[in-house]
Amino acid sequence: MKKKLIVAISILFCVSAIGAIIVANIPHVEAKELVKAIKAENCNEVKALLAEGVNPNVTTTSDFSEFILNIVEDSGERPITVACDTGNLEIVEMLIAHGATAEPSKKGGWSPLRETLFYYQPEDKKIVELLLENGALVNEDSVYEPVVFVAAEMIPKKYDKEKSSGSYYVGDYDAEIAQGITEIVSLLLDKGNYDVNIKKSNGNTLLICAAKSGNKYLVEYLVSAGCNVSAADDFGKTAIDYANEEGFEDIADFLSKAMQ
Repeated sequence: MKKKLIVAISILFCVSAIGAIIVANIPHVEAKELVKAIKAENCNEVKALLAEGVNPNVTTTSDFSEFILNIVEDSGERPITVACDTGNLEIVEMLIAHGATAEPSKKGGWSPLRETLFYYQPEDKKIVELLLENGALVNEDSVYEPVVFVAAEMIPKKYDKEKSSGSYYVGDYDAEIAQGITEIVSLLLDKGNYDVNIKKSNGNTLLICAAKSGNKYLVEYLVSAGCNVSAADDFGKTAIDYANEEGFEDIADFLSKAMQ
C-alpha cells in the first residue's frame, strides 16, 4: 500500500510538472510566432499578434521549462532585436508601441541598438533615434567597447542578406550609405557626449575605424570635427597606415594632406 502511494504521488508530481512546463511556455511559443512574422517582415501578421496580446518582451530564460523547449526548438530570440536586424522601422515602432523595451537584455547578447548597427539599412538612423528615445543606452558597451565604434566600423556598401555574391557585401563603395553611417556616428557622439578622439581598448580611434572600413565620408567628417589624424593605436599604426594597408588610397591621400 505504501509503495502504491509513493508511485501515485510520483505520477501526480510528474503530471503537474509537465502541465507547468506547458503553461509556462505558452507565452514563449506565441513569441516564436511573432519572431517568425518579424523575420518575414509581415507587418500585418505582427500587428495581429500584438493585438492579440502577445508579449513582445518574452525571451529565452534559464528556467527548466524553456530549457526543455530549446531541446526541441531553437527559441532564444528577442522580437525587437530581430526587428532591428531586419531594419524595418514600421515593425520596430509597433513593438515599442506595445511595450517592447529597447534596453540591453539583462541576459547579455546583442542589444537592439547593437543589432541595428551590424550593417547599414536605409531606416537605421530613424530606428537608432527611436531606440534612444525608448530605453536604449547611448553609452552601452558592445563587447566591452562603446557602441559608437560599432557604427564607425560599418562597411559603406550594400549588405547581401542572401550571400548571393558569396560575400556579405555587393557592389562598390556607396556614397549614400557612407553618409548614412556618418549621420549615425554623429548622432551617437552627440547623444553620448563623447570626445571625438575616444579610443577602444586596443587604441583604435573612430578615425582609424573609418579608415579601415573605407568610409571616406566619415573620415572627412571626423577630421573636420577635430579627430587627431596622427593618433596611433596600441600597435603604433595610424589611420593613414590602415588606409594604405586596405588599399584606400583616396583616404590615405586625404589624411596625409590633413596633417600638413
